[in-house]
Amino acid sequence: MSKVNRVLACCCTLARLGSVSACCRSLVKEPAATQDQSRNDADLAAAFESLANDHENQVAGLVTRYCLDCHSTDDQAGELDLERFDSFDAIRKREATGHVRDMLEMEEVPPADADQLSEVDRQALSDWVARFTPLAGLGRSRRRSGDPA
Repeated sequence: MSKVNRVLACCCTLARLGSVSACCRSLVKEPAATQDQSRNDADLAAAFESLANDHENQVAGLVTRYCLDCHSTDDQAGELDLERFDSFDAIRKREATGHVRDMLEMEEVPPADADQLSEVDRQALSDWVARFTPLAGLGRSRRRSGDPA
């Protein structure tokens, strides 16, 4: 029996006798909390992996084709440089998706004199932004705390 298991067994025995310390109580409860946190971390990692794959396979191409003529580093229409978001990791480090989401929803982009997104492409881009936006702040706060998710 490992040392941790012996400590837990001792704490469980003491708990049944009614004389368990707060330290032992926290040891007994910790595995469930750790499992919940591990599950949450795994869910977050899976969500970011899915977003990264979709960005690489679809979203980056749509942004390049329909957005960078006006929103590049050289031509920052509306003071928006989408070229700096050249990878999913770069997107995670900065927040611009709220503004992009609003412009897509109002159908203000691309402008009328530019190539237009098909309805399927507009929906794919809107859906990706909608999936990313609520996770953006969480991803940044976790990275600051040392969590790679």
